[in-house]
Amino acid sequence: MTPQDWHLATIPTATGGVDADELEESDSSGEGSLVLVADDLREMRALVANTLRAQGYRVLLAADGKQALSMAIEHHPDLVITDWVMPVMSGVELIEAMREHETLGDVSTVLLTAKTDEEAKLIDQDGLGSDAYLGKPFSAHELSSVVRTILELKARERKLALLSDFLTESSLKEYVPASVIDEVLKAKSGLTH
Repeated sequence: MTPQDWHLATIPTATGGVDADELEESDSSGEGSLVLVADDLREMRALVANTLRAQGYRVLLAADGKQALSMAIEHHPDLVITDWVMPVMSGVELIEAMREHETLGDVSTVLLTAKTDEEAKLIDQDGLGSDAYLGKPFSAHELSSVVRTILELKARERKLALLSDFLTESSLKEYVPASVIDEVLKAKSGLTH
């Protein structure tokens, strides 16, 4: 299947089109959130990457789920966008492997699918674990909106976790001797290294 214009309706580019050769390289340099795009169709990877780069995101590209999993382990992206149906390892298998991995369980995912939203929701009753679905065809605006929303939610989640840790630590200081808290914190930091 070759991506058609309707797969991604409007794509902002400097030249007015998508150059799959130019965009085929991964680029994790810069300051924006790091997004890993996994799709077996080169043109689809280019379409998604072009849209994301226009929004200031750093992009890594993978041709299948197995390659994406290796890249995710190495680079720990903020978000993984994966096609549902791919050779070697499907998008669903990729998400399952990420959820089981010790350092990737918290990485957000978007599953691209030609299935309708209703079909995807019914299938996900088995708990595929994707944070969002994006049905093909989709527009650049839809893609950007989903990515922005998920990354903003993840950032808020991290802030809440930090606040929770701070409040817990502050509360403990009122009732537990400082030496005990220091020992616990030292032990905790030793476990994470």
